[in-house]
Amino acid sequence: MATFSPNIDGLNELSAMFDNMLNQSNSFEGELIINIENIKDNIDSFNNDFDTCFNENTSKDEIQEYFQEEYISLIQEHLTDTVDCKTYFNNIYTNYAHIK
Repeated sequence: MATFSPNIDGLNELSAMFDNMLNQSNSFEGELIINIENIKDNIDSFNNDFDTCFNENTSKDEIQEYFQEEYISLIQEHLTDTVDCKTYFNNIYTNYAHIK
């Protein structure tokens, strides 16, 4: 006769992943604030630090789209873990952008 022994650790891990996904979904809420003047004043440094190709003609919409995509990518990367994406994003882009 076969015996069934469920892997409780696996279920607990799966449950924790779902909990983390719910927590990360709350990270989508917030206000993105961008310091465009600081980016444009330090364009070469910004491009070097973040591997971008912005220039003095880059529009505000393009800069905003960049940060939105970066934040979404960050959340997707950490969807099932416990990283505080807002804090992590704010630390990466200090003086350039942050989410309230």
